[in-house]
Amino acid sequence: EIKALLAHPEIPARPDDEGLADYLFHSSRPVDRQDITCFTGISAVVPAHLVVVTPERLMARRYWDFDRGRTLRLSSFGEYAEAFRERFAEAVRRRTRAARPVAVSVSGGLDSSSIFCQAETLRRAGRAAAPGVIGVSYLGAEGTAADEQRFVREIEQAYGVSIGRIPMEPLLGVVRGVEDPVRAIEAPFVDSMWGVTREVHVRAREAGARVLLSGHWGDQMLFSAAYLVDLLRRLDFGQIQRHTRTYQRFFGVDGMRELRRRLVVDIARHYVPRAVAPLLKSLRRRIFGPERPRPWFSDSFRRRALGLANRPVWFGDGFHSVHARSLYLPARSKYHVHCMEWNNKIAALRGLDAAFPFLDRDLIAFLMAVPGEIQNRDGVPRALLREAMGGILPEPLRARTWKADFTAAANDGIGRDLGQIAARLSQGSLAARLGYLDERRLAAALPGLAAELEGPNSLATWDLTDLFALEVWLEVFLGGQRALAARPPTPLPESIV
Repeated sequence: EIKALLAHPEIPARPDDEGLADYLFHSSRPVDRQDITCFTGISAVVPAHLVVVTPERLMARRYWDFDRGRTLRLSSFGEYAEAFRERFAEAVRRRTRAARPVAVSVSGGLDSSSIFCQAETLRRAGRAAAPGVIGVSYLGAEGTAADEQRFVREIEQAYGVSIGRIPMEPLLGVVRGVEDPVRAIEAPFVDSMWGVTREVHVRAREAGARVLLSGHWGDQMLFSAAYLVDLLRRLDFGQIQRHTRTYQRFFGVDGMRELRRRLVVDIARHYVPRAVAPLLKSLRRRIFGPERPRPWFSDSFRRRALGLANRPVWFGDGFHSVHARSLYLPARSKYHVHCMEWNNKIAALRGLDAAFPFLDRDLIAFLMAVPGEIQNRDGVPRALLREAMGGILPEPLRARTWKADFTAAANDGIGRDLGQIAARLSQGSLAARLGYLDERRLAAALPGLAAELEGPNSLATWDLTDLFALEVWLEVFLGGQRALAARPPTPLPESIV
């Protein structure tokens, strides 16, 4: 941990603006440069690298990577499903090797439910070392878009188990106890549903678990529409049409709009020469402006944060398909490495190891090697997982065509805490005093952000949690535990009180 280094009297805690920008402007930042931390003079060891330190020099080199050019072609969809089933079972088995029961955060969604059912199946077959599998589920209010209770009940009935329930509503918000995760993560990041996450960890630990499995990275590894670019390269317009027509059953109008946007990006990444990409990205920003302006940051910090915004996403050549590249990116990009780290660190606060079966390297290597249209046969998202889980996952879950939406819940939680967040960011905040925020522009923007919390997306929630996380991080590592009562808070606009 970085805190161990900062304990040394000759190593001061000084912010690294490049590292902070990676968290606060991640969509406009390079996906590599994973060694940069939020602290000046302190570098991270990049995953799959080793570092050699001698009196003369410091050297880092990669010792492992995925085989980007490997392909796997089988004779039928059934054979692909069987191969996936074997690798997924092994991914779960590896993460259930424990002397105590293992816990699974099971929402009722396809990914986490598959993990729970696979773990319980392995346990009953004597193939899992853990003596028990504990299900912990956080539930949205009945009748809302986050309500998945009926799917949790399907699992309980199929396996004769009881899954612990955690009602989300009383736990929404981020302010309570926020210093603990920020201190653990050592970066300006706050989970927008931190209260719920904390309670899942508490329940898992109280049940005797030391390992917590979750379905994180299922979205990234099990569904990417980038394979449509591979079909386009083969001029397979018929299959493209069939797949996109089926998508509409699963994603609706808004989801299809986002998929089309991603497809345009994937096509550009593949066909636009790398030397031309910075110019095109610069022109797009000048014509359309930034995706999210964030005027509350100071001009100097924004200029530095966006200084590399035109740099193309690049992880080298050698990928046998656009599909393979699209899976490699979340396994290697700096943003996703950050996410892996914060999941591990906040789980460790409760004595838990966070484990992610969908990040199993053999499973990822398999998915990279097979054709993308197999993974999503006939345009059905996660078709390979659905087929492989036959006889393991209850049929109503295998046939799900919608995902739970926690947007309203996350927005509601931030809305409840908005007064405290705004007070923390008011006049005299460390973020403003150190030149990261423009107090006047922030005060002008807060009413608009508050109004956006009533909208259909979580953009304002993410902006507010980023701002709050920056201030808390500065306080924890640079300013001590400041008592809010020590200075009168600036009166808040009526629209956000």
